[in-house]
Amino acid sequence: MGDVRDALGLIGGQGAQEMLLIQLGQHAVLEARQREHRAGRRLEGQPPNPDSPA
Repeated sequence: MGDVRDALGLIGGQGAQEMLLIQLGQHAVLEARQREHRAGRRLEGQPPNPDSPA
């Protein structure tokens, strides 16, 4: 039941800072992955990309 209450609280405006931080973190990770992909490398801890040149 706590999860439902948490979700409703986020929808109701509570936890807006937490949601913003989550979104910012996701955006930063996506940008870093795109940068690494363009550079032909992979991020530490990620499986190798079979499409990238060895």
